[in-house]
Amino acid sequence: MYQLLQQAAAMAAAQDAALYLVGGPVRDLVLGRPITDLDLVIAGDAWPVAEAFAGVTEGRLTKHAAFRTAVVETLVAGQSYALDFVTARREVYPTPAALPEITPSHMYDDLARRDFTINALALALTAQQTDPLLDPFDGLGDITAQIIRVLHDRSFIDDPTRILRAARFAARLEFTVEPHTRALIDDALAQQMIARTSAQRILNELWLVLDEPHPEGALALIHQWAALHQLGLVWNPDWRQQFRAARTQPPSDPPARLLGFGLLIWPLAAQQRTAFAARYNLPTAERKLLQELPLTIPPALLQAALDANTLEQLLQPFSAAALHTLRLVAPPPVAAHIERYLDAIRSLPPLLTGEDLRAHGVAPGPRYREILAAARQAQLRGAIADHDAALEWLTQQDASTT
Repeated sequence: MYQLLQQAAAMAAAQDAALYLVGGPVRDLVLGRPITDLDLVIAGDAWPVAEAFAGVTEGRLTKHAAFRTAVVETLVAGQSYALDFVTARREVYPTPAALPEITPSHMYDDLARRDFTINALALALTAQQTDPLLDPFDGLGDITAQIIRVLHDRSFIDDPTRILRAARFAARLEFTVEPHTRALIDDALAQQMIARTSAQRILNELWLVLDEPHPEGALALIHQWAALHQLGLVWNPDWRQQFRAARTQPPSDPPARLLGFGLLIWPLAAQQRTAFAARYNLPTAERKLLQELPLTIPPALLQAALDANTLEQLLQPFSAAALHTLRLVAPPPVAAHIERYLDAIRSLPPLLTGEDLRAHGVAPGPRYREILAAARQAQLRGAIADHDAALEWLTQQDASTT
């Protein structure tokens, strides 16, 4: 990663451009936390620097004309990195909760457009600058004090998604939202600013909440601020336990974000789920999960003892994402049923296939489904244990029907 920063700095210096590492990466450097993003700001035009960097690193360059930004994706020792090259700019919000109007500007204006003081830091990477660290809003002081502070009083009116970001940063860094910033959050919520923000922008922030190492911490703060209802969500006091359990799932299980989404929507009643689906343009997997996740635990699963055939009949219609969500929210006996089904039944391959039936001379038609279903039931009862036994069973079925 540091090799990439050196290469970017060399490209900027060759063009006599001032290059800065800005925002979260600088904050995390100060805190001694791992750096996962590289956000670079050029006091000038970012495109020529990004183009030169992409050429040297053989990276893939993507330009965004609206903001005069660029992203370069490159590989170092088999590890993929994405570097954002941004032209220093000034942002003006024409109306509350709208996207800003942007004009190229200098570094002070670029830092002044940031969400919080702890993210309004810039570390100089080229030698032209006299100050190696730009900190016009005392972000270092707030990092030391472990507080989240906005840069100006209209911050949450201009961009209400910053309310959700405040919760994410406070939970992740274990910082406190300082009193005046908290009062500004309350004022923005009283004006229904989240509800006035485009659904897509809110949804993007919800995904970022679910991508946090501990989403339940951010959700608890959003609940404390009485903001969940503006997102179309309902507080679940079991989230802390459920998200903790979700983190123990093997990597082969449904993606963490999809599983987290299942936990988010589980407390919603039918009408609330309908409203959520109407409000947000959900990806296919999330929309499917919203539609198929039952409103309550199916009563039949509450029985103490269930045989394999009954479990398959009850659980086979559900996707893996729905089943894993149900396992997390269900009481222990039901969770054990679901775990047994996932581990020992759902993954069990059938011993007879349609090809076997054709080879046996069974004419194609509705009878295929009946025979295969009966064979599956016999397999789950333990009556047939392997393919040879299944073929023998099939012969016996023919004999019994003649």
